[in-house]
Formats: sequence, C-alpha cells, structure tokens
Amino acid sequence: MWNVLARMYGRKKRVLRTDQIKHSIYALKQGDLSVASYYAALKTKWEELDYHVEDNWDCGSDHARHWEMEWMDRTFLFLGGLRDEFETI
Repeated sequence: MWNVLARMYGRKKRVLRTDQIKHSIYALKQGDLSVASYYAALKTKWEELDYHVEDNWDCGSDHARHWEMEWMDRTFLFLGGLRDEFETI
C-alpha cells in the first residue's frame, strides 16, 4: 500500500512540476536578454522539462516522431519570444 501511495503522489508532484515548467517556458520572452542568453534560458528550462517528463515509448519510431514535433514546437516558441526587431525571421 505504501508503495502505491508513494508512486501516486510522486507522479502527482512530477505532473505539477512539469506544468509549472511549461508555464515558465511559455512566459519567457527575450526582453533585454541577448539572443544567446535568451536561448540559453530556454534550453535550461527545456532540459529541466525533459528531466521531469516521463516518456515510455513502445516503438522507437513513435519516440523519434515525437521529438521531431517537439523540436519544431520549441523552434517556434524560441522565434515567437524574440523581440520585434526579429519579426522578419
């Protein structure tokens, strides 16, 4: 019983932390940061997110497809958070 409770609440904490990290990623904008610093801040948050996300894949091609879509999303998040001077990218 204790193992079940530990897994249940441990998973709940992980899900909540994942949600917090995602909110901080979506809220992050370049602002006064250089492009390199902005990217580094995003990359740090993405690495933290990757650590907390539990991804159990049955098929390697599903995993590869997921990461292909994930990197596309991350690219658009990065570009969308840049200052207006980069609007033409």
